[in-house]
Amino acid sequence: MRLSPYNIAKKNNLSVKNIVIFLVFLSLCPFLSAQNIKKNKFDKFLDNKITNITLLSAPLFAEGLFFKNDKIDFRNFQQIHHPNFHTQIDNYTQYFPLALTFGLKTAGVESHSSWKQFLFSTFMCYALDYSIVKTMKHNIYEKRPDISGNNSFPSGHTSFAFMNAHIFVKEYAQDNILYSSLAYSMATFTACMRVMNQRHWVGDVLAGAGIGLFSAESIYWLSDKLFNNRNNIPLQEYSFSQKRWFFNISTTYNFSFNKYEIKDKGPMKFLNGGAVGLEGEYFYNPYLGLGLNGDYACYRYYAPNAWEKYDIALYSLNLSHYFALPLNNRCSVGGRLGIGLNYLEHYKKFYHRVPFQTNFRYNLGLNASLRLTENTIFRLYADYTHTKIDVENENIPFKTINIGSCIVLTL
Repeated sequence: MRLSPYNIAKKNNLSVKNIVIFLVFLSLCPFLSAQNIKKNKFDKFLDNKITNITLLSAPLFAEGLFFKNDKIDFRNFQQIHHPNFHTQIDNYTQYFPLALTFGLKTAGVESHSSWKQFLFSTFMCYALDYSIVKTMKHNIYEKRPDISGNNSFPSGHTSFAFMNAHIFVKEYAQDNILYSSLAYSMATFTACMRVMNQRHWVGDVLAGAGIGLFSAESIYWLSDKLFNNRNNIPLQEYSFSQKRWFFNISTTYNFSFNKYEIKDKGPMKFLNGGAVGLEGEYFYNPYLGLGLNGDYACYRYYAPNAWEKYDIALYSLNLSHYFALPLNNRCSVGGRLGIGLNYLEHYKKFYHRVPFQTNFRYNLGLNASLRLTENTIFRLYADYTHTKIDVENENIPFKTINIGSCIVLTL
């Protein structure tokens, strides 16, 4: 039996309810524990550099492993709309943030590090990142989507892109949201191109992003100590209510518990899937807000009386009402309740079992947030989504539990 979260749950007789309760508790307990720990001890835990490095990189790498295991494929959009897509721009965009950093330093713009520390940090970042990526590539032997080699996991281009973006942020954008957005957007663009070019699976680029952030953050921590650099911008005391706008690009692993008996046809089962999305929120008071989020999700299923797996894509747009409860100046818990529309398309355009269709959906979510820098927040979240889809001329419910993490930019 293939090892996946669904099979693990089934083998151990775990219900959907038990899984959700466990995951939500797991994501919230570090933050809720602040109520029972002296403030100074909890703040020391949050200020610990190892804690911040782990929160910045580990969730992305973990999601990459989940996506890798289930071979969740986001290439349906390309295969349907742009089957001949190919570009080499990702070979160059991975270096754009680093080139910008060198350009600004050469122009004399003051940065976090001296030239000596900057060159040392950059060299060590590349050495560490290259070592981790190459070691994993040559020991995991993951086949590329285009079958050009067995060194797909993790993505080296994506790892370099996010490492270079984080170097730029460390030097020039610790307190500048526009610079941070530019750097991470370029790194995300590189990751998307690697998938669109069929050079990598989504799990490869997620893991690569985690490795790149880990390399840059850990090396800068080390170099600041070696060069006795105290130019890090301290976190200012403030409440979450001072931030009104929140933006993020998210990835989620979607647990599917959809197995049906189609009348006169036989069983039909949807496998676990994944989604990538964009989200924007505006809080009109310290506790309540409105927002929009859109995502692109992919699932595979076994059709009745068929051994072949089929792919579907769901495009969603949702209007949500948000709530937040600050625990202290760095932590908050919250959630959202939303309603929206799904558009479903099939990779095989004229496949009749699951036709192209549009349906209403609603979702309910919980999250826990931790402020990492003045304008960035790390967030863990769990969402329940419910919609109905037409399968074999039957209107059946489609339910998923979506678990993910993201870095939120704030204004």
